[in-house]
Amino acid sequence: MIAELTRSERWVGLAILLLLAACGLTLAAAGRADPLGGQGWIILLAALAGIVWMVRHHDDAEPATARLTQYYDTPSKLGIVLAMGWVVAGMAVGDWVAWLMVFPDATFDAAWASFGRLR
Repeated sequence: MIAELTRSERWVGLAILLLLAACGLTLAAAGRADPLGGQGWIILLAALAGIVWMVRHHDDAEPATARLTQYYDTPSKLGIVLAMGWVVAGMAVGDWVAWLMVFPDATFDAAWASFGRLR
């Protein structure tokens, strides 16, 4: 996907990833004692992985000028696929919570999986 970007677009992508890493670090520092900190670390690690990927492929050849005459929909396709994966995960948790309303003993003595914790 980076090979389809021009050099200036790669610099913009790198700047966005650095800003995202700073936001993740801020969330991780602000939420040290609660789940917000965990989300901050996830954002920070994802941004750092993106930065490493962008730097490794920064010197790749630029795309042909014919790319500029076509619609660049690769990020949109990736976003749709990732959103569909997130929907499946979220609906699975929602389904589990719905089943817990019918069968409250289905947690197998795992307190974290109770209806009250997951709702």
